[in-house]
This record gives sequence, C-alpha cells and structure tokens, in this order.
Amino acid sequence: MGCVAQGELRLTSEPSIQAPSHDFSEIDSSFLVFSWRTTLSANLFNTSPRLSIPSLYADLSFSLLTYAFALSNLARSVVASLGTYERERGISDIERKAKDEKLNFSVTLLCRASGLFSQISERVLLDWDKHHAENSTVADAGRPPDLSREVNAALAK
Repeated sequence: MGCVAQGELRLTSEPSIQAPSHDFSEIDSSFLVFSWRTTLSANLFNTSPRLSIPSLYADLSFSLLTYAFALSNLARSVVASLGTYERERGISDIERKAKDEKLNFSVTLLCRASGLFSQISERVLLDWDKHHAENSTVADAGRPPDLSREVNAALAK
C-alpha cells in the first residue's frame, strides 16, 4: 500500500461497481471491485449480503481483518483442546510442559491478532480516509461496523 500511497503504483481509474458486458478474457482494472462479507455485523445464520467496495484499501482492510479473526479462532481452538490440565494432579511434568507450550503458542497468536487489529485501526483505516479525502471523485459508500476504528481498537485489547 506504500507504493499506492506514494503514487508509484496506481490504477488507470478507480474500481467501478458495474460489471462489463463484454468477454471476461481481458480484465480491465476499471471494473475491479472487492466483495466481502462482514464478520461481526453478519445477520443470523451467516446470511449477510456481500459488500462490494471499490477500493484497494477496502480489500487490504478486509484481508487483514479476516486474517486477525482466523488467528483469534485458532488460538481459541488450541486453548479448548488443552482442557483443564492445570487442575489435573496426575499429569506428568512432560505433558504439562507440552500443554504450557501450546498455551504460549495461543498467546502468541492472540498477540499477532491484536497487532493486526491495531494496525487496521491506527494505520490502514486512517490511510483509507486520507486517500478518500484526496480523491474527491471516489464516493465513500459507508463502511460496515467491522471496519470502524473504534471496533478494531476494541478488538486489539
């Protein structure tokens, strides 16, 4: 995104929501739209509609958000697989150390997820706002709550 922000890499035009009516064998960057489903603000039974947001910043934000949620979910599943080993008296020192290492791995995953949520909140969304302010031709269709600075700052904690 640094290359995009400095103008070293740019699209010929901002992505458009409208699909071309011609053959898809040639991809035109003016028809580039990123489609994602929200995670936190999804409706019951995962029936949330896909959001089509024409911005590289949107794609980066959703990609990092998805990665952070995946790390959090993996950490939770690792901790759940450990059970209540700290209360078991009959567990050997070798088994306890192995489970402690898995617990430390989960903490590392949560720290990585926290760093990603912080990065989204403190950097990516601010860069996105700055980009939209500089390019008045780009209409901001509004972001889902998943991509608000406040929500991501809270998730980082």
